[in-house]
Amino acid sequence: MQTLSGTWKLATDAANVGREERWFEQIRAEAQDAPVPGVVQQVFPDHHGVSWYWHKFRPNMKPGRNDRCLLRFGAVQYLAEVWLNGTLVGGHEGGDVSFNLDVTRAIRSGEENLLAVRVVHPSNTPVDGLRLCEIPSGAGRGYGGLLLPVELLCVPAVRIDDVFVQPDVATGDIDVTVRVVNDTETAFRGVVSGSAGPAMTGETADSEDIKAEFPKGHSTHQFTLTISEPRLWSPETPHLYGVRVDLEADNNKGATLRHEKSVRCGFRDFRVIDGYFHLNGKRIFLRSMHTAAWFPSGGPTPEPTPSFPRRDMILAKACGFNTVRFISGAALTEQLDLCDELGLMIYEEPLAAWNLADSPHMAERYDLSLREMILRDRNHPCVTIWGLLNEMPDGPTYRHAKQVLPMIRSLDNTRLVLLNCGRFAHDPMVGSASNPGSDQWECVWGLEGTEGITLESDPAIPGYNKGAGDVHMYPKVPQSPEVNATMRTVGRDSKPIFLSEYGIGSMCNAIREVRNYEQAGMSPDPGFAAAFRKMEQNLLADWKCFGMDGVYPFPEDLLRDSQRRHCRQRLVGFDVIRSNPNYCGFSLTSMLDSPVGGEGTWTFWRELKPGIVDALNDGWAPLRWCLFVEPSHVYAGRKFKIEAVLANEDVLKPSDYPVTLRIAGKPGIVWEKKVTAHIPAPAKGQNGPLAVSVYCGEIKLNVPAGEYEFAASMDRNGAPAGGRLKFYVTDQKCFPKVDSTVTLFGMDKRIEKWLTARGVRCKPFTGKASSRREVILVGAQANIRKDAAAWRQLAERMARGSTVVFTSPDSFRRAPASNLGDFDVVSDNPAAVVGYSLRDFAAANVAPEEHASFNAEFYGRFTMTLSGLPNRTYRLELGMCEGWDFCTQPGMRVFDVYINGRMVLEKFDIVKEIGKPMLAVFRDFTVRPAKGKITIKFVNHVNAASVSRIRLFDEKGNMVFHVDARTHKANGAVWLPLEQKAEFSDFDDWLYHKECVAKDHPVFAGLPEKGIMDWDYYGPVISRTLFEKKDGAADVIAAAFAVGYCNATGYGSGVMMAEYPFGKGRFIVNTFNVLENIDQHPAADRLLLNMINHAATFAKGPAAPLPEDFEATLKRIGYVET
Repeated sequence: MQTLSGTWKLATDAANVGREERWFEQIRAEAQDAPVPGVVQQVFPDHHGVSWYWHKFRPNMKPGRNDRCLLRFGAVQYLAEVWLNGTLVGGHEGGDVSFNLDVTRAIRSGEENLLAVRVVHPSNTPVDGLRLCEIPSGAGRGYGGLLLPVELLCVPAVRIDDVFVQPDVATGDIDVTVRVVNDTETAFRGVVSGSAGPAMTGETADSEDIKAEFPKGHSTHQFTLTISEPRLWSPETPHLYGVRVDLEADNNKGATLRHEKSVRCGFRDFRVIDGYFHLNGKRIFLRSMHTAAWFPSGGPTPEPTPSFPRRDMILAKACGFNTVRFISGAALTEQLDLCDELGLMIYEEPLAAWNLADSPHMAERYDLSLREMILRDRNHPCVTIWGLLNEMPDGPTYRHAKQVLPMIRSLDNTRLVLLNCGRFAHDPMVGSASNPGSDQWECVWGLEGTEGITLESDPAIPGYNKGAGDVHMYPKVPQSPEVNATMRTVGRDSKPIFLSEYGIGSMCNAIREVRNYEQAGMSPDPGFAAAFRKMEQNLLADWKCFGMDGVYPFPEDLLRDSQRRHCRQRLVGFDVIRSNPNYCGFSLTSMLDSPVGGEGTWTFWRELKPGIVDALNDGWAPLRWCLFVEPSHVYAGRKFKIEAVLANEDVLKPSDYPVTLRIAGKPGIVWEKKVTAHIPAPAKGQNGPLAVSVYCGEIKLNVPAGEYEFAASMDRNGAPAGGRLKFYVTDQKCFPKVDSTVTLFGMDKRIEKWLTARGVRCKPFTGKASSRREVILVGAQANIRKDAAAWRQLAERMARGSTVVFTSPDSFRRAPASNLGDFDVVSDNPAAVVGYSLRDFAAANVAPEEHASFNAEFYGRFTMTLSGLPNRTYRLELGMCEGWDFCTQPGMRVFDVYINGRMVLEKFDIVKEIGKPMLAVFRDFTVRPAKGKITIKFVNHVNAASVSRIRLFDEKGNMVFHVDARTHKANGAVWLPLEQKAEFSDFDDWLYHKECVAKDHPVFAGLPEKGIMDWDYYGPVISRTLFEKKDGAADVIAAAFAVGYCNATGYGSGVMMAEYPFGKGRFIVNTFNVLENIDQHPAADRLLLNMINHAATFAKGPAAPLPEDFEATLKRIGYVET
């Protein structure tokens, strides 16, 4: 074998003229040096389409008469055509596996040879009829090139092409299938010999010789080897057996050819029994995470970091995982070889598994991608699951994949097959799994196979389809108690559940990733490096803009702090999941950070995040405590809930075990209870529960404020991991006193009552001017939205020296004056706000002036309320338009609509009703207000409910009310007293999330020190609303950063609280969820009191004269029409 890897020449062919102009005959003058293996984007970062590689070499081998020279390409993405010395020698389609080309006739022994490779790696602009979305590409991974090594081989003309081994656990037999290639024009005959034995020792346990005929072309030969009392392969004991096959072939002309090939295998049986995974007949909890073969090169090419593929697998094993899922792309062969030895199971999907679009060649390309992966990897005992799809909705690709089981079973009858990770096709009568030996989809999990059910999206947990058995859960974070309760009880009334995706990541340390590229001497221009560098630049710019110097020594310390804190959230997830005995396995998101997100347990450069090893080993421990304190920040003297659950993967035998529970803090032990952990005896032939409740109760603590720890200890006969949980106690007696009088504008009576109870003097905001500077709290009641006179008066008082605290982003919303009555829209999902999508397309069936209404939408699960309406009959018009590119087919968005409690649309499907997306759909209803109100409730079944426009017409046909998503969004900041209106936006915090960062400021007096705001301490007070700092005079008090976020730039940021000067006064803009949590969460209480006291330090003395330019100021800020 001769390696041809190294430095090649590479040129782009943007016009796609290279084949016609015969570029394969000589190297182009403009060609650049390029690494092979490597990706095109290492040299030409933005190029997609056609590329040409060239390499000159002298063969170091002299093939004999009956030898053949083969070129072996480790992998090429996506389409390869190969010329040697100007002669076309073949090609290959598909980017996951190796392929060989016979170059015997074209190669020149002892001379210089020119190898040319044309590679097509398209974007979604067609090239040679190929589009990225229509080829297996792992959901649009846009790299291309010669991804893995290129080698020149000299082999016999009659040779072993493939050896397929199928060990049988029950008998010890290894069925061996040998595929022989005869590249000559004559038949050969001879002997195929096989031997098998322990791979570690190399000893032979059994052997077999068979006589065989080898006709021209391909022939298949089978025999069986038997291992007496085979040792089984498992994560704990990964016993391997070696199988060697020798070929000796003769023809009638005196030629004798010999060839041999060796493979390894293992005896193991992996399947689902009674809803739980079983390995070799014993239940096993699947401890998995997903990854892809992505490396700093920009694709699946390990060089110049060759240790990374193995490092990933070694770290996974060391951190307690027993499985790694390769999502939409096969593992590297070297990784599978290592996993065979480590005892690390592999769940593997082809490149075609995710977002392969329909096309005339879809079925052919899908089958090729799947078939090649199976043929390459089916001997590896570590590969226990073939996965067909990931998160694919119903459509041609999903329907085709449902039908491929016969093909799979023709190639491999020994593995578990999973259909569609996450079950996004909402197809409940088709099972998720097919066990070894089965050619049917089996309903082994959840409510699959139950007549009459539908798989409905859960609005509180995006990705989760209720009733499905293979589920993804990506709740909004910080996770709410309601979400935790759902996750802890799912599967209670069904078969077990496989949680195949869930996780909470950190920010990505883009600064260190960039330094690693620089340290390795790699170019900063290719896509991955450039993405990290852009994140770094954005962070540093905003860090300076927001005035964050001094919060941390360096901005990178923020990122390190996020990585450290994220381990706590990983443990929250483990507690929630491991406390539910109905999960049969959990696959964590995910192994690696990447340029599109900080979701990994270690970084893109394979550096462990601080604390993650301890967190994972705790989380995956077969016997561990799952502790809960709800809420995690409590009031002294008020009741709260604590719970201890013991997760037990068949470690403890059925019995009673003594346990001590304690709560301790600075004062010492403040609570203790002796309890018993009862492990029940299972019914005959059954397994016991994977988790048992040990204690659940409500307590209250009259203790000093501070940090406390809930602890559990088994007194004897067991050593559970974990057992420590931090929480916070606040004593209201320690809240700061407010001495100033507070003026309330648009404030809820509940808040006024709470302030009054705390001794705060409150008075209403009136039109009468004040002679003194005031502290004014502005709420978000709808009745202030149209009162332009009151807003003018508010601006006057600010300009004369008062300090205004805008307690909510909703304070600034203006209601259109032309509308009859008031309008409000609120989310019915406690874990999410109402969403807005603003897109750019033209709905063809409405007038151009209406396009802006229909290329936008409200979405989610929400209620709209039209209030203050005269009691008469109206015609209500709902206008809807599907503009999301994910929901292009019927069945992909389904929802109900209720008006004043009566269902008016049931399981409404916009695309089904109109025939295709991007067309407006209208539905009219006759309604009468109830007590002056019309409520319109949208309840989703599949994905989020959606509406673009609401109109109301009186009995004469006059339009008396209009709202659409675009104008409603635009009206959200009209009353913000700035010339440049900062747009308030909802930031989607889930797996990828922002971190809120507080400065050292009086608003945070008595709260945790500056830096990242602790989710356990602040909980629901952390909001998802940000605004942009457009006014340079703003003093930012708290900001948010998301470095490594799943959006186009990989970055997000915004202001969460800031203070602005206004005339002789000032105002504070707050986005934290303060009002909603008053008297419900101590952090909200203290924040409000702190904001009042901080405002009071400025609002002293008589009011100043009104500035001379006040009227001009009103015009600049939009309070007066110009």
